[in-house]
Amino acid sequence: MRSQKEGRPINHLNSALIEGRIKVDPTLSHTMIGIVTCSFTVENERTYMQDGEPQKEVSNFEVYAYERLTEVWAEHLNEGRMVRVVGRLKQDHSIADKNEPLSKVYIVAEHIEFRSEMEERNKENDAIKA
Repeated sequence: MRSQKEGRPINHLNSALIEGRIKVDPTLSHTMIGIVTCSFTVENERTYMQDGEPQKEVSNFEVYAYERLTEVWAEHLNEGRMVRVVGRLKQDHSIADKNEPLSKVYIVAEHIEFRSEMEERNKENDAIKA
């Protein structure tokens, strides 16, 4: 789509922010054209109250990082580490063996923050109070 006034493409808002633990050590790889990639899964926990009892909901989100800093991130990201990932959602489409369309949505990381254990404990204490 293009804006009629400017003749430029329109970019719709696409932003993702997730905090959680790295579920397994990241995988570092290269695309066919030599771009370095780092992929990992962030396990996100949400606690809420239901009938006066705390309930826990766990979601897992795939994250991919490309090119700049991927090798540095891969060195510092390890299983169990708390992270905050800022990025955008991306959807890939493909066709399965039986001509069935497949769709995969994941987060493309643009910024990764490493969370300290102290911050994590403070956040847990605040969550319990809320």
